[in-house]
Amino acid sequence: MCDFHLGTNGWPQDFECVNGVAIDIDCYVEGPWDTCYPAPCHPNYCKTCLGTGAVEEDGGSVDCENCKGTGYTNGKNDSIERLRAHAGGGE
Repeated sequence: MCDFHLGTNGWPQDFECVNGVAIDIDCYVEGPWDTCYPAPCHPNYCKTCLGTGAVEEDGGSVDCENCKGTGYTNGKNDSIERLRAHAGGGE
């Protein structure tokens, strides 16, 4: 997972949601696809752990039970497939 540098709108600077994936828009247009995921705009984003895959418990962190530590409620990271679908199959 990457380090988000939030802009004034609460999203990382130059990041946008593209078909459920938070991505630096310059990377989406010019490549390579340097995605940050899980993203709040993804339909299976885990709101329990805010996509981190971990929750605080007893002074430490443990895997989120809602997403089994993946950050996605369905347990699958399909971000690259979603980007390919949005771009018409090309990278």
